[in-house]
Amino acid sequence: VCAAYALFHLYTSFTGPFDPLAQRGVFIGGGVFLAFWLNGLGARTTGARALYAVLAAAGLYGGVHAIANGARFMDVMNDMTTLDLVVGFGMMAVIAIATQRLLGWALPVLAAISVVYYAFGHHFMGGRWQPPRASLDTVVSTLYASTSGIFGFMADIGTGVIAVYVIFGALLMATGAGEVFVQVAQVIAGRGHGGPAKVAVVTSALSGTVSGSAVANVMAVGSLTIPTMHRAGYPKALAAGVEASASAGGQIMPPIMGAGAFLMA
Repeated sequence: VCAAYALFHLYTSFTGPFDPLAQRGVFIGGGVFLAFWLNGLGARTTGARALYAVLAAAGLYGGVHAIANGARFMDVMNDMTTLDLVVGFGMMAVIAIATQRLLGWALPVLAAISVVYYAFGHHFMGGRWQPPRASLDTVVSTLYASTSGIFGFMADIGTGVIAVYVIFGALLMATGAGEVFVQVAQVIAGRGHGGPAKVAVVTSALSGTVSGSAVANVMAVGSLTIPTMHRAGYPKALAAGVEASASAGGQIMPPIMGAGAFLMA
């Protein structure tokens, strides 16, 4: 399934993307499915694995439903059905849960506050902070059944830019390029004071020139540099912090392949 997900993005990078909701539906639905499914593989109890499987299926169905009904969703004259409303709110909840499992509470809590403010803010807020009145139909059609919310610009960047860079960065590291980067960095900075940390910085900068992803950089390069720094006497937290900071900087190392730079531009 992971291979099919990767091959889909490689295929569309060469042939051009499908219709927006179809392309982004595969990206979001497949991504949420994999997030729950891969987490579920490590669950300790049968009940937890079953729950992850249900959430994975729900995320996948949310993407498939958007793909299957894309033409109807794009017609502004069509109203949301009861099934659309259920799937729309369910997809928002499933994405929030997946985000919490992967990244912690900050992002899903902020997103939940924003959705509540948009959907119900006109009931309990007044003055300049009162949002316009929005029906549940409008909320779902904006946040789910359109290219303005879940399947919006960020999903377009994710499926068109980030996914391909992460895939090629992972392939590059899997073929041994990470070791080459480390060796080059050791020649440049390995003999000086604080050498292991400097090696991590230079290695992450070199990796960032091709991967464009801080996360992929940490996962690929950090598996080599963090243990090296720890063996040299660095505390674990400091070693991880050095690699995380270096990988974040690697995104803007020329030729600047980081998706964040594209968003800022």
